[in-house]
Amino acid sequence: MISPALPSDPETEFAATLPVVRGMAAETQALVVGDLGDPSYRIDSFAESLDLMRKVEQSGADVTLVVLSNRAGEAPELVLAFSARVRNISDDTQTMEMDLPLASPPLAKGQILRGSIRLQGIIVTFEAETLGSRGQPDGTQVLHARLPFRLYRLQRRDSFRVPVPSSSGVFVTLKTGMRYLENLKVLDLSCGGVSVVVRAPIDSVHLGKRFPGGLFKLGGPAGQDTFRVDMLVKHVRMAPAALNQLVAATAVLRQPAPPRSSTANAAFRESAMAAVGALLQPELLQLGIEFERMPMDLERNLARLVNELGVNLVTRVKSDD
Repeated sequence: MISPALPSDPETEFAATLPVVRGMAAETQALVVGDLGDPSYRIDSFAESLDLMRKVEQSGADVTLVVLSNRAGEAPELVLAFSARVRNISDDTQTMEMDLPLASPPLAKGQILRGSIRLQGIIVTFEAETLGSRGQPDGTQVLHARLPFRLYRLQRRDSFRVPVPSSSGVFVTLKTGMRYLENLKVLDLSCGGVSVVVRAPIDSVHLGKRFPGGLFKLGGPAGQDTFRVDMLVKHVRMAPAALNQLVAATAVLRQPAPPRSSTANAAFRESAMAAVGALLQPELLQLGIEFERMPMDLERNLARLVNELGVNLVTRVKSDD
C-alpha cells in the first residue's frame, strides 16, 4: 500500500499519514507510530538479535513491514506498508534482504524500516535502516537493509499468571446481550487468557464452551481499549463464597411461571420449561478462559499488563519483607 500525498495536520507527529493509518490493521499502525515494545523487552545482545533474525529467516513466514521517510527536520511519512519474508541474512555484511511487492516504488537508502512477526508464541519487532532496493533478473525487486539496531522480543508465558487488582479496570464480556455474561471482573490473567467469576447455569459455561467474538476491556466496563477475540472455557469450578461480592446482581434466570389453572397443567408446564433450560439455577463459578487466535495488538497489551502487574506484585512483596 502506497500512501498518497495528504494535507498536514499539526495535531499528530505523523500528520501526513494519519488518514492512511486509520484504515490500517492495528499491527501496522503500531509500526507506523513506532510502538515496538516496552524497554524491558528490548534485546541488547547482538548475538541474540542475530539469532532471532535467523529464526525469522528460517521460518519463511511473512513479516509485517513499513518503510518511513527519514528527512532531517521533517516528521516521518509512510512510504510503503507491505508483508514479505526475510530471504537472506548476511553475517559478513550485517545486512538482510526481503521481497518487495511488484508495485513498489524504488526505495532509497537511509529510510526507516520497521517490522513485526509472530514466531511460535514469540512476537519479534524491530527497526532498521534501508540500503535501497534493487531489481532482479526475473523482474522482482528486493529491499536491502542493515540488521536491526532496535529489536524487541515479547515472549508469551501462558503459565505465568498474575492477580488483577479490582482497581485495574480489566473486564471480560463472554457474550453480549446476556447480562450475567457481560463485564465480568478479571481475577487474574496471563498472556494467553484470564480467570473470571460468573453467576450462571453451569450448562451455559461448561468446559469446552466457545464464545466467539468476546470482548476484553481495559479501563472499566465502558472499555477505553476494547479487543474482540474468540474465547474458550478451559477450566470450570465452584467459586468460593467469598467471591460472591465480585459478581454484579443479575436478573433471575427463572422464567415467570404461567397461571396455575390446575395441578396437572402446572406440573406439565414446569416439566416442559425444565426441558428447555428455563429453570436452570445459576451457580457461582470460577472460569479459566483461553483467548484463541489473538490479534497481535491484544497480545502486546496482555504482555504489557502481565509485565506491569508482575513488577508491581514483586515490588509489594519486597516492601512487605
